[in-house]
Amino acid sequence: MAEEKQNERKSTVAAMRARRPVPEEKREVVRVATKEKNQILAAIKEAGTSLTVPEIAAKTGLPTERIMRHLASLRKYGKVKEEFTKGDYYTYTLVEVKKEL
Repeated sequence: MAEEKQNERKSTVAAMRARRPVPEEKREVVRVATKEKNQILAAIKEAGTSLTVPEIAAKTGLPTERIMRHLASLRKYGKVKEEFTKGDYYTYTLVEVKKEL
């Protein structure tokens, strides 16, 4: 049953893409944003502690304004959370994913 729904969903998505393909420029924007978000998550994970925006910028080489934009998205979707303040900055840490049995 679940496999049928998954196959139906895949065929629906394929049909939609065939009717309205996504322009390559938009695909590239999404690729870059995904890469940058993954860099941010990796920097926090590698540090093993929460980090401020300037600390994330130092580790990733990304501009702080882009980090802030990505952190807003990552917070919205439950990937990171604000933990406490360090000086004038909030620190961000990864959210643990709980697996259901």
